[in-house]
Amino acid sequence: MVLPQNLYSSNADRQFHLEEMIDWKSLGSLRPADAETYRSLLNTVGEVAGKSIAGRAQKNNEEKYAVKEGKLIWPQGIKDSYADIVNLGLNAATVDEKYGGLGLPFFVNMIALEMLFQADAGFATIPGLQAGVADLIETFASEELKQKYLPLMTSGKYTGAMDLTETQAGSDLGRVKTKAVATGIEGVVLIDGEKIFITNGGADVHVVLARDAEVYEQTMGSTKGISLYLVPREIEDQSNGVSVERVEEKRGLHSSPTCAMRFEKARGYRIGEKGKGIKYMFLLMNKARLSIAAQALGILEGAYAEAFSYAQQREQFGKKITQHSLVQKMLEEICVHKEAIRSALYPAAFAVDMEEELRKKILATDQPEKKQALEEQAKQYSNRAAVLTFGLKYYAAEQAIALTQKALKIHGGMGYMQETEVGRYLSDSLITAIYEGTSEIQASQLLDGAVKAQIFGTSRSDVRLLMDEVEQGLDCIVGDVVEDVVKEGTSLRGELRKASALVREVMEFLGHQVMHFTSEGMNESEVANLVVVKAKELTEMTVEVYAGYQLLLQAQKNERKKSVAKAFITEEMLPNILRNARRIKNLKRDTLEKYDEILSG
Repeated sequence: MVLPQNLYSSNADRQFHLEEMIDWKSLGSLRPADAETYRSLLNTVGEVAGKSIAGRAQKNNEEKYAVKEGKLIWPQGIKDSYADIVNLGLNAATVDEKYGGLGLPFFVNMIALEMLFQADAGFATIPGLQAGVADLIETFASEELKQKYLPLMTSGKYTGAMDLTETQAGSDLGRVKTKAVATGIEGVVLIDGEKIFITNGGADVHVVLARDAEVYEQTMGSTKGISLYLVPREIEDQSNGVSVERVEEKRGLHSSPTCAMRFEKARGYRIGEKGKGIKYMFLLMNKARLSIAAQALGILEGAYAEAFSYAQQREQFGKKITQHSLVQKMLEEICVHKEAIRSALYPAAFAVDMEEELRKKILATDQPEKKQALEEQAKQYSNRAAVLTFGLKYYAAEQAIALTQKALKIHGGMGYMQETEVGRYLSDSLITAIYEGTSEIQASQLLDGAVKAQIFGTSRSDVRLLMDEVEQGLDCIVGDVVEDVVKEGTSLRGELRKASALVREVMEFLGHQVMHFTSEGMNESEVANLVVVKAKELTEMTVEVYAGYQLLLQAQKNERKKSVAKAFITEEMLPNILRNARRIKNLKRDTLEKYDEILSG
């Protein structure tokens, strides 16, 4: 095991992003933003995460949660780690100070969460989820509910859970059967139903998706008629009909309690407007998906640290295995990818902050010209956040799984032993490609937005606008690194331009194919089912171009980043871009026909 350390001060890349890559001037023009305060906080979080929480992680992974009379019982190590979070004030850190929170920007909380995920990816789902639940309440609930429950959450007295999934309703939330029956009091209902796969199901506050009884039958199968309710586990120290049925046994993330829940005439209080539960949940899930990307990155960072430390100590054939070129290459690949992911993740999280603050300014402005200028700024940040949310949830998860396997391989047979931490990282990585929307869902949503933008000229997630940002930014990069010769007649800047142009080219191709297939008589569903098979390729292309661009920006300010940028662009991005472009251009009307034949065997 790597010796305990400060996960912030020992990680130059995290520090570099906070110190050098954040646009403090723009953020500071919209809200208080004290870089020194954030630096101090993250240093403290890094210390606690590296020494206390990480020190308990392996034991927490082995201990069991229990259920007693419908209540979830935490192991002592989980209680101790949660006490660390409460002492840091991180259990709902983005909540406004007037409700007892720290009022942290989302991107700062993201850095903190990434360190917690590295320390113990399972346990860290508890404070990670807490932030999302509290954010949803703060954004959409009545002032009365905010005043009552947010201080309890920010103080750490109450924890939170989101109750979405049901046996028949995973990603298809239109099949939600949990029922909300009106009580005669406006906004107050009785909740009946069952939920499964609920992270931290023993929480004190549940945010529950339920179908309103008065439209239950006529809306079943659709996302209409579904509202969002705050359901406390207890009211005035009395049970509120919320019980844990069981704690699920999982392949990984053992220190995170995943529960099956039952609601029996549980009193619930509506959050926001009636029938808009799905809309609210999707707004929240955008942040949640970026948090899962941070979880994947934290896991990958931890696996890399374990592999690098082991490789420096282990000798084979008379020399340290770090001196073997194939091991060096695996370590380099892991290192370059984790920095590439971070280079895109932090700007995406920053874009969330900027859009939120700009929207506040827009609402407070009555000057048409100023409002329009703010809208244009907000649109750019909104688009960056939307595209990269889908892209990074997919890319970070898939890379974490693949590269954590390589970290385990570096350990050789020792990596397969139960007591090694790298095995825990691999097990924990698997869920990142599944929950909060599978990798396939993320890729399909990115492609859907890209194709709609290509055909109709507008979309809430337009890949073309992200490529605009890349191409305009490349014009502004100065320094020798962008002109570094890759091969005769080319440079890093030139290769990125070609890659961005190739993304545009395949989007034009996909748009053309959609129109062509439609003109040939295929219906909308058939066309969508065909085109989506190329979603993963487009998603990888999009993320890798943006990450390559961000690494070039970093190379202007950090000598070492020149080597990272060059390695990623020439050895990872360019080969993948070309391969994925060829695969996309292989899309034909008969692309799916072979599947039935192949699978028939």
